[in-house]
Amino acid sequence: MRKVPVKNYVLLFILVGVTVFLTYYFCGLYNQHHTKSYTSFFSTFITEIKEDDIENYVLENPNVVLYISDKTDESLEDLEKKMKEFLTEKNVYSYFVYINVPKELDKKLENFQEEYKLSLDFKNLPILIAFQDGELKEVYKQKEWDETSLNDFLTRNEVIDCD
Repeated sequence: MRKVPVKNYVLLFILVGVTVFLTYYFCGLYNQHHTKSYTSFFSTFITEIKEDDIENYVLENPNVVLYISDKTDESLEDLEKKMKEFLTEKNVYSYFVYINVPKELDKKLENFQEEYKLSLDFKNLPILIAFQDGELKEVYKQKEWDETSLNDFLTRNEVIDCD
């Protein structure tokens, strides 16, 4: 039987170590590159719920405003920053819940629309839906920031008191 020199074992150990290191390094670069895409901070500011939970959430919290948006839409960044300031100033962010609309319309959102007899275009976001006493009261679409109309919407739906 032939004896294998220790040098070969050392080289094998180094080769395996370098391979493992390079694998983790390139995996980290890949993940870093793919996570740089925009993610809405708004989803961390207010409670986010899944499409399956809409009906239960409305039943448990009868006075709520659903904020429906797309987390990855960078064009909404300025609007969401202004809206966050407004909601914080008025201290009403606790009435809001966030729902992320996936790129492809989920079957549960279609069921939600059928149940409340809505015909929403989920390509034109964001959308605010106000519920009062568990019943849908009003739908509000706002692509551009308009503090007055948002204030009116929240006042009509008794989220904020009349000033």
